[in-house]
Amino acid sequence: MISSPKHKLLEICDLVVDFEDTHSPSHRILDGIDLTLQQGDALSLVGESGSGKTVLALTILGLLPETGHVRTGKALWNGVDLLRLNENERRKIRGSQIAMIFQDPQASLNPVHPVGKQIAWLLRLHRDVSRVEATLEALQLFESVKLKDPERCFYSYPRELSGGMCQRVMIAMALACRPKLLIADEPTSALDVTTAAGIVNLIGDLRQSSGLSILFITHDLGLAAKVSQHVAIIDKGVIVDQRPISEVFSTSIHPITRRLLASYEALSPNFFGTDQPNITGANL
Repeated sequence: MISSPKHKLLEICDLVVDFEDTHSPSHRILDGIDLTLQQGDALSLVGESGSGKTVLALTILGLLPETGHVRTGKALWNGVDLLRLNENERRKIRGSQIAMIFQDPQASLNPVHPVGKQIAWLLRLHRDVSRVEATLEALQLFESVKLKDPERCFYSYPRELSGGMCQRVMIAMALACRPKLLIADEPTSALDVTTAAGIVNLIGDLRQSSGLSILFITHDLGLAAKVSQHVAIIDKGVIVDQRPISEVFSTSIHPITRRLLASYEALSPNFFGTDQPNITGANL
């Protein structure tokens, strides 16, 4: 049986974003970004702190602060330019079609409500389900992200859960409206090594089981190798290298990629356990 060809789910074309500064001329944060994500694929955007990774994600979602301005470019979502939509049109896409998880999960959750009720409320807001149906589906989502004792977690407040558990809750919340794309912005940066490995494995498993497309934002090529088939290296707002992750150790790679590789090679050998990233030609 011949599988149907994949189509371009997200296509960034010549994107330029500046930020204003009251004390100096505007700063160019993204400079001519070109990036494509196919349906069902996982792409890692890898770069050092301040390279423009998060700004790109916020631009896609229409969440730039007032000081940020798109100068030129397109962000095509199934052929529709997200940058030309009004706020009401963007809201219909955010969450329901494109979801995002952030670096600090505990800061992203409402501290005054149990986490399960927050997801149930989200389900009732976006979908025509009863209170009981929303509760049952929230519990199913907790099971899908491998939260132990889902019923206890449902009635727990964010402060009562560990960082790793809160990140799993955030992933469950992101999946609640069955999006086509999950943007994960440094989702393991606030976690210890063992917990981070579990979150990375979970994201990879979800992509395999559901066909979810993933834009994985990280400074760590080791994490990128665990999640995605392709990698784009960003430096000072410019994509300097793009290739399949299996080719990331080839001799022709960009100096910035080599610098990031040095960080990967210094990674604890216990991070991935026995399930090492499958990178052809790795010389560790």
